[in-house]
Amino acid sequence: MNKMALAAVLPPLAIAKYGGRAAWCAAPIATVWMSALVGIAMGLNGDVAGSTQGPSHWVLAFGLFVWAVSSIWAVMVIRGVESDAAHTPDSTADRLAARADDDTDPLDQIRGLR
Repeated sequence: MNKMALAAVLPPLAIAKYGGRAAWCAAPIATVWMSALVGIAMGLNGDVAGSTQGPSHWVLAFGLFVWAVSSIWAVMVIRGVESDAAHTPDSTADRLAARADDDTDPLDQIRGLR
């Protein structure tokens, strides 16, 4: 299955297939995706308060929106990993900012409060 199609259907699995650099992002995407599944299930089940019968359209729409967010997030992670692996000019894999000798430690202010 294509990476982008897999990201649309099962975003956590699309990220988990990459492993390594992208694996740290699979759990948050899975959490958002499972929230979407719960929202869709609740929307299809009906109103939470039970005042109306049939599907709750706004809950269903919100669940689909959250699913779209998790899919877009997965696609962005996949593209970021691919651009880092390709060493494109905007890649940060090989181009990290070196610390200058005159840089101060950002935690010095916090340590001074003790």
